[in-house]
Amino acid sequence: MKGNSYLAESIDNLIRINSERMASFDKASQVTKDEQLKNYFEARADESEKNIQQLEALVPQSGSSLKTYGEYFLTACRMFDNAITGKKMNIIIDSARCVEKHMLEWYIKVVDGLSNTPAEFALLLQGQVERLKNGQLQLKHLTAHN
Repeated sequence: MKGNSYLAESIDNLIRINSERMASFDKASQVTKDEQLKNYFEARADESEKNIQQLEALVPQSGSSLKTYGEYFLTACRMFDNAITGKKMNIIIDSARCVEKHMLEWYIKVVDGLSNTPAEFALLLQGQVERLKNGQLQLKHLTAHN
């Protein structure tokens, strides 16, 4: 039973952090003048929206949640949000890197904590982790000249 509870809490948390990420990247896309970065930020927001839809479709919400889930991730999102308000592109980019790093760490933490996970859910998480890794590489490539 504990495994089911952890699974439900993990899914709830992944939905929440994807929601935070989606809002942050949507805001970033609105303030950047660089078309490539705008496209990148929009793609990350869309990616989080897709992640949420996949997670919600796969496992129904249990209504449970952890009291503290990834506070370090929320701090990164708040820093990202503050950086966007400042509109200094180098700070926005650095903050985006931080959010993506913590997002990936949180996914890996969830994956490592799950055992006897249904194969469909494990494949879904693997796909989302791979997209996060690819997004980090894309941001690194886009900002190599900055």
